[in-house]
Amino acid sequence: MAPDPVRPSISASPVELSVVIVNFDTGRLLGECLASIERAAGEVALEVLVVDNASTDASFEVLREHPAVQGIRNAANVGFARAVNQALAVAKGRFVLLLNPDTQVRPRTLRQLLAFADAHPTAGIVGPRLVNPDGTLQPSAYRFPTLVQAAGTILGVKRLVPVRWLRARAGRWLGSRFGQLDPHETPRPVDLVTGACMLVRRPVLDAIGGLDPRFFLYFEEKDFCLRARRAGFSTHFDPSTEVLHAIGGSSRGDPMITVVERCRSMRQYHDKHGGAATRVALRALFLGGGGLRLAGALAVGDRRAARAWREVVGFAFRRHVDR
Repeated sequence: MAPDPVRPSISASPVELSVVIVNFDTGRLLGECLASIERAAGEVALEVLVVDNASTDASFEVLREHPAVQGIRNAANVGFARAVNQALAVAKGRFVLLLNPDTQVRPRTLRQLLAFADAHPTAGIVGPRLVNPDGTLQPSAYRFPTLVQAAGTILGVKRLVPVRWLRARAGRWLGSRFGQLDPHETPRPVDLVTGACMLVRRPVLDAIGGLDPRFFLYFEEKDFCLRARRAGFSTHFDPSTEVLHAIGGSSRGDPMITVVERCRSMRQYHDKHGGAATRVALRALFLGGGGLRLAGALAVGDRRAARAWREVVGFAFRRHVDR
């Protein structure tokens, strides 16, 4: 799908890497992210593009402290994928790095990611090892979405799984089936890497275009990696460098984002890539599992969660769930 048009870039120098950040109400995190990029830049010829999705805080004003950064400000929140496409339309880099504003790159991250990509010419997409602010592993390399994963998300059973215990004792065996349980220690081809930090080779964008704008938030990187594979490009995981990710820095735990938008994108993904049986089964999960979560939210008096799960139950009956 073709990227959205946007004003031309003012950069005229050769660019090896274009760093693309979509900002929405991330506060000081955006400033910390940009500062980390500046520290990591070294001799990498790069440009940084920040697309702001109508933030209501002062986070976009952080760009005044970083005059080399190109800023694009939207009058409304157009969603993550569409905002990325605005930047892709003007990005000049040989590679593009999609980076969340709630991340911080290590001093050698950019150079190491580029070196890994150059050493693996068949890798169209590369993702680094992600860590939480406390230094613990944040899983970032996964299999393509399945109905089992959808059920785990909708029913909330993932919270009951002793992830760290299983990863320490059976991660090498279970990790090939469940990305959450993989120890993330070896470089290898994977189905997908998360969009919090994703290096993309220019020919991938030339071949398949930008992100699919029907995904407002979540699942856009899953769809992108699948489309890239179908076009003949592989996705690789590189644990030789780390990126700190304060996950959820812009959603603030709002169930209308973390629940509704995730489930909306989940259905859009399976509607696009799944068969008829998958689509029917997912609607049944929305109805049954979403109904159970709705009943639980009502029982404890959580109105915000109840509103979110009521919306999800409605996805079982709607022909289309686009925003």
